[in-house]
Amino acid sequence: MNCLILQNDLDGFEAYTPKMITSAQLKASVLTVNSENFDALALDIFRFQAQNNITYAKYLKNLQVDVSTLQSIQDIPFLPIEFFKTQSILTGDI
Repeated sequence: MNCLILQNDLDGFEAYTPKMITSAQLKASVLTVNSENFDALALDIFRFQAQNNITYAKYLKNLQVDVSTLQSIQDIPFLPIEFFKTQSILTGDI
């Protein structure tokens, strides 16, 4: 699989806009995670990353992942390890 992301990959890209959850809300939720709310929190974090992490957003676009329809944590795409060596992996103000 070719994992190279080009600068022009975002041409026409519109970030997924989930229910508005802030980084502060995510941080607070992580502190209270348990087996009953883990999946929901993981999906919230995935959607936050899809909206606020430009590298991950480009990757999802290249995979043609529809963030708005993903309903299972098993379907969350992992960012390839090599991206952490070659890309700036930053999310919002986290």
